[in-house]
Amino acid sequence: MSRVNYGFYCFWRCFLCLVGGLWAVPMGAVQAELAVWGWLGESPQRLGEMLGVEVGGVESFTDDTGRVLYYAVRLVPAGLVVVSADDSVEPIVAFTSAGQLGEGLEEILKNDLAGRLNFAAEEISVNSQVADGSESATKWQRLMVLGDT
Repeated sequence: MSRVNYGFYCFWRCFLCLVGGLWAVPMGAVQAELAVWGWLGESPQRLGEMLGVEVGGVESFTDDTGRVLYYAVRLVPAGLVVVSADDSVEPIVAFTSAGQLGEGLEEILKNDLAGRLNFAAEEISVNSQVADGSESATKWQRLMVLGDT
């Protein structure tokens, strides 16, 4: 790599690191799965509950407009992890050693995540930054890197 190209590359890497937390980024099912793999790699036991050790599938949950609010990542042999659908929100929202969400819990999660995403969007428009967004985005990145190894 030439000296000019290397300098240009370094400039853009630094620039993207500095402004990367300024905008919320929607996360897809693949990113949610990677985050869960990374999270499981840290410890398969959380709050005394033994969770599955492999990802068995990902299901998206949307609001009435079709916006993805969160993903339910199923674990094998048992368990489920709820993952937010945006890097402005903490990646791991909830988990259970049971294999499914109850209907009441789905509604609670729908309302909670819609509120979190709306709050983050308001913070971006008012402050041009996500409140704690860089912290959440950093957690997303860390978990996805761990999940990809």
